[in-house]
Amino acid sequence: MDHLTTTKHTTDTEATHTQKIAGQKRDASAITTVSSQGSSASSGEGLEIRNESKREGEVKRPKLGEEQTSSNRSDNNMALIEETSMEGRQCFVTVGATAGFRPLLSEVITPEFLNCLADNHFDLLKVQCGEDFEWFDEQVKSLPSSPVTIERFAFTENMAKHYIRSRGEMSVRMPGVVVAHAGSGTILEVLRLQVPLVVVPNPTLMDNHQAELAQELESTGDAVYGRLGKLTEAIARSLELVAQDELRKQQHLQDLRNVEKSFQRELEQAKVPQTETVQDRRQRDLD
Repeated sequence: MDHLTTTKHTTDTEATHTQKIAGQKRDASAITTVSSQGSSASSGEGLEIRNESKREGEVKRPKLGEEQTSSNRSDNNMALIEETSMEGRQCFVTVGATAGFRPLLSEVITPEFLNCLADNHFDLLKVQCGEDFEWFDEQVKSLPSSPVTIERFAFTENMAKHYIRSRGEMSVRMPGVVVAHAGSGTILEVLRLQVPLVVVPNPTLMDNHQAELAQELESTGDAVYGRLGKLTEAIARSLELVAQDELRKQQHLQDLRNVEKSFQRELEQAKVPQTETVQDRRQRDLD
């Protein structure tokens, strides 16, 4: 990640010609990059607009509402990351492009939600906010502080890279979560990439039909049903499922190791009588 500023609140916007890519609408626009000195420069379309936080060397982050000083920053968020030398978790929030979803955007920047992320070793909240980008950007800028870095953008032609960053990578970064509106295209793509998923229905759309989809996904164990007003519970549930899945993987690997050891022992045991029989035969021939 390019480190352009040392500000806590960040902006990441991508745009291309109007089109639909994986269900997302995009418009061409110029790019403005704001430096830490406050200067700006414009560039061509199709690039990212960023005003990112410089996280390199940053170990502790304050809870929302605290002053950002070295004496009162909480170490809950980064303790495990320091011990393992791994990157923290990413929470990626997407609302799609067909309709706004301000209730979801509002909740993910509440003190309760941000502190929940920090307490569970998340160090990055990235938000695709669609048509509400300007509104959301102002909301983030008005926050007194944040225990995690917040990045946001309107649309992008490559959602997959943001999903994958939340999947985690062995010995590199911890698995995070995607918090998504209940759009079928988004859900299928996230599940295809095997990323932990929280599905949040928009109750204002089509008689709340999305709630049925979220309930079905939760019943099959493919995703967590995220309810507005209770997203911290959904994050906790998602992390619980991630931990259970990791235990299953570890148990499976141990089972494979045990099978291999057993097979090796059987091979060794099979070789002993065969060797003895040959030696005995040679001894009899000598006699």
